[in-house]
Amino acid sequence: MKTGSPFIKNIFYLGTDSAFSTLTNKRIFLSNALSLLCVIITLFFIYYYASINQKTMVLIEIAFTILYAMPLPLNYLKWTIVSRSYFNVIILLHIFLLASILGPETDMHVFFIPCIMAPFVLFEFKQKKLIVLFTLFNVLLVSFLFANLYRDFHIQIDLPEEEIILLSKVVFYIAILCCVAIIYSLLYLNERTTRQLDMDKITLDIQLEAIFNNSADALFLVNWGERKIVKANRRAIEMFEAASEKDFLGKFGLDFHKNYPTTEETDRMKKLLTEKGNFEDEILYKTFKGKEFWGALSVKAIDINGEKYQSVRLTDISEQKKAKEQTETALKEKELLLAEIHHRVKNNLAIISALINLQVENLKDEESKIIFEETKDRIYSMALIHNQLYQNKSFAQIEFAQYINNFCSYLTKSYQTNPNIEIIEKTETVLLEIKTAIPCALILNELITNSFKHAFKNQAKGKIEVGLKKENNKILFWVYDTGSGMENKQLQSTSMGMSLITSLVEQIDGNLDYENKSGSHFLITFDT
Repeated sequence: MKTGSPFIKNIFYLGTDSAFSTLTNKRIFLSNALSLLCVIITLFFIYYYASINQKTMVLIEIAFTILYAMPLPLNYLKWTIVSRSYFNVIILLHIFLLASILGPETDMHVFFIPCIMAPFVLFEFKQKKLIVLFTLFNVLLVSFLFANLYRDFHIQIDLPEEEIILLSKVVFYIAILCCVAIIYSLLYLNERTTRQLDMDKITLDIQLEAIFNNSADALFLVNWGERKIVKANRRAIEMFEAASEKDFLGKFGLDFHKNYPTTEETDRMKKLLTEKGNFEDEILYKTFKGKEFWGALSVKAIDINGEKYQSVRLTDISEQKKAKEQTETALKEKELLLAEIHHRVKNNLAIISALINLQVENLKDEESKIIFEETKDRIYSMALIHNQLYQNKSFAQIEFAQYINNFCSYLTKSYQTNPNIEIIEKTETVLLEIKTAIPCALILNELITNSFKHAFKNQAKGKIEVGLKKENNKILFWVYDTGSGMENKQLQSTSMGMSLITSLVEQIDGNLDYENKSGSHFLITFDT
């Protein structure tokens, strides 16, 4: 509704808010309009009653004129439900009071007819409790009026007969006016709502079409039963080098695969779509001009107006695929290179070990031979690390429990002086980086060879326990023997073996604990 004056327009729109729904704002607008209509009608009756010198009626109408204006400030305060409820109560009470005072001859009760329709204008259907409440209130007032007051009516305002007849006619025409206003309000709500819904639908269709056609991915709509394409977006036309959308219509999506899928593959796709409602895969496609490209396919089962369709999204991943292949090729080349490096390091260490063996054969001094043998064991411990890395799939870490098992087997064969010495392994699966694994391997070599050589000199048999486990964020690595043990002065010795062990423990930021308890107990702890 348009008005000429901005002031009047602002009154009509008091209380409306963009945060409210369109229908709520329309009902607030109509509430304000009907309040002003009632103010105008009561002002007319004030003039009429003043012209026939009915001061009591003038005062009553003035009071209700003020009361009819109250919904405007209530709407302004955003008390919209209170405002509309208040308006319904006031108008019903006003009509009841006038009918009770002026009697049935004036036909004031006719105003109840438009009033019974007012709640349907002022409240939404979801507020049906209020609509029912005010409708019942209207019916009760009319019933009470006719059943009690009109049965034995005593006139309280003395009006001449000709004035009563005139007032009856005025009431009749104003009641018709009110009915017209209410009916117009209902039509206004329905017509404007329908028109707004149509406009919203058109806007939504335009927005959806814009989103559909401006997607960075190719989008298709496929009929569920026939599996044929019924719609394709602009990106699909570009991606498949088509002339227009018509090139896709009626075709199967599988027709655009470079390699037509097997029956097993199509059955799998159908099964996933039926059971899970979606299917994803990476597929090699061909365009209308024969160009090939890789696409990431995503298919979802959807429902449109009760009919099933497939919503298909296709992303061109040719560049990503190419980059991935290049990365995988480069990675394989690096893995081969690392494997070759570890293999060569192992071979070089083996050559050094062989040279030492040749040198040992020419030595006559037993002490020198021992030193060279110890050096050979240290070299082997490192060579074994590189050999295990060469055989692993990963070059970043080594499974150290497996290394312990291999190395202990080597030492058992190397030190056959006392076959009654048993090595017990209590290890768990622990992965160590190469920078930690090599120092641990050398520590293991020093501690076990030390036990073999010195711990069991006066014993017929003995045990060496090697342990490894992860506890919280720490690695626990130990070597225990049942030999004679070491004194503190031996532990603090500056010998090659102990100096090397101390240095290697510091290298891995570890902690070395020793206890002489029925043999030597070495415990090394370090962070993972």
